[in-house]
Amino acid sequence: MDRFEFWDYPVRLPDFEPQETNVYDMRLVRHEDGWIYGTFCAERHDDARPGDLSAAIARCGIARTRDLVAWERLPDLKTGSPHQRNCVLHPEFINGKYAFYTRPMSDFAATGTGDGIGWGLCDDITHAAIEQEQIIDRAPTTPSRKARTASARPRSRRRRAGCTWRTACATRPPGCAMCSTCSCATCATPPGC
Repeated sequence: MDRFEFWDYPVRLPDFEPQETNVYDMRLVRHEDGWIYGTFCAERHDDARPGDLSAAIARCGIARTRDLVAWERLPDLKTGSPHQRNCVLHPEFINGKYAFYTRPMSDFAATGTGDGIGWGLCDDITHAAIEQEQIIDRAPTTPSRKARTASARPRSRRRRAGCTWRTACATRPPGCAMCSTCSCATCATPPGC
């Protein structure tokens, strides 16, 4: 048994800067330097897009602890990428340096805007900066979310009893009450699957 249990209170993570609006998806790593590090997405509003409340900048936040109770917040990881999400600290030194697996992205939320999985080294974790980030696993070119959704659920128009009805799911039989829509009286109760 691993003796895992939930605490009755959340982690108390110190604020780093007032512009930070959200932190999430922490990944914990016990490093050979003796600290337990948490790397996570730290969001700030993108002031270059005023008026757009969903505009954000994602960076890799870093915090460390020895007991999982008292946390020290360190400055965010600096890289050449405008956005960093899902970064992970390697648990051992590489040539005396801290190593990070990164996921550089050119856009905050758009699908397919990342280069892939990156790798980089930094000298000082208390001011983590990766000068040379290498892509070690290039991201495949993928269609946008809208294109994937459209191809996953093609809509077809069919004629039935003088009306038009649409099947929203290509994997269901035509006329399935679960995924067909029609507004006419003839098809108000389409046949079941």
